[in-house]
Amino acid sequence: MIAAGPLYTCAVLTNRTLRCFGQNTYGQLGLGNTDAYGDESSEVGTSLPTVDIGQRVKYITAGNSKPPVPSVPMTKQSAGAWV
Repeated sequence: MIAAGPLYTCAVLTNRTLRCFGQNTYGQLGLGNTDAYGDESSEVGTSLPTVDIGQRVKYITAGNSKPPVPSVPMTKQSAGAWV
């Protein structure tokens, strides 16, 4: 599954992990920094870091003015997302 915003793209891989690349000015890639990813050949494919949200990702959405919002399977009464 892929979700794209205006300057970034995120993908949920078959093992339900999340990788994002693109502009990261506000930390919208969820990697704990503001470094851009995917703008160098050493930052593509399996070289992209996995976004750690503490659980496997079920699906993801992206909007025009906000960062990607991953969704993880519900466990007890909790779910994960970042906005």
